[in-house]
Amino acid sequence: MPDIVIDYELLNQLGKDTETLKHKISDARTANHYYPPNEVGADASISIDWYYQAWGGAFKHAWDLLESLSSTYTSVAQQWFDQDAGYAATGNEQAAGFTHSMWEMKKSAYDNWNKLSHTFVTIHGFDDNGNPYEKQVPLADPNKPPDAPGTEPAGYQYTAPDGSQHNTTSVYDANGNLTSNDTTVTDGSGGLQYHEHTSFGDNGSYTSSVNHPDGSSTVETVTGNADGTGTKTDVSTGADGKTTTTTYTGTGVNGPNPTWTDTTPHHDDSDHGGGGGGGGGGGGGGGHDFYK
Repeated sequence: MPDIVIDYELLNQLGKDTETLKHKISDARTANHYYPPNEVGADASISIDWYYQAWGGAFKHAWDLLESLSSTYTSVAQQWFDQDAGYAATGNEQAAGFTHSMWEMKKSAYDNWNKLSHTFVTIHGFDDNGNPYEKQVPLADPNKPPDAPGTEPAGYQYTAPDGSQHNTTSVYDANGNLTSNDTTVTDGSGGLQYHEHTSFGDNGSYTSSVNHPDGSSTVETVTGNADGTGTKTDVSTGADGKTTTTTYTGTGVNGPNPTWTDTTPHHDDSDHGGGGGGGGGGGGGGGHDFYK
């Protein structure tokens, strides 16, 4: 059992319900509350008007609180889901890779048997009477094929017991090299979604685009060279459309653990040139239940 349990589906639903209640209070506060005396009576008309005047501030205060609560519930749910979905996406892509590797091994074994079962060699022997003979035999038994590989897998799909869905679609070139992964993780019927698309190039190059559940997005582009050097650009776009760009230079880009140095121009409050150092990172793998 995990040490911390975060049920972000419940938080997300609380955010939705609070948002609904907020609008109901807004409607009650801003609607036309005038009732003519000839319809409800003079005393009732005045009392209704006084009631809404007296409680108008309270309604506004309640609206502000519900607005804050709704944003908090939804934001926390989205952030926790985003983190877990990123891990789940990596795990699902690893599973897709393992599945494709198993298919490649089966296909290699089947293709090799198919070739050898149709390749004949001449053997020489003697019959029971001592007479020499020649015989053509295949290098593999044509009656004992290995398991057929079947259709090439196009990715990996997984549906967890709680209804969350993980789907990865993979594309390979004619040489069996992975050229792209497209992964979507949803929490089932809760409306939270994480989407990631990565295209791979030579020498550790790749472009990875992620759409986060809060409406923001990130694009990471790495350009690698044959000598292991390279550059990385991270572009983050918030839900409000504001964009932040960070740049790096790196070494060991064509290996598993590159080293990155931040080259983004930085300026202090006096507008003097600044500097900075940092590095990129990521990864992780996991399945579900998203630590719920």
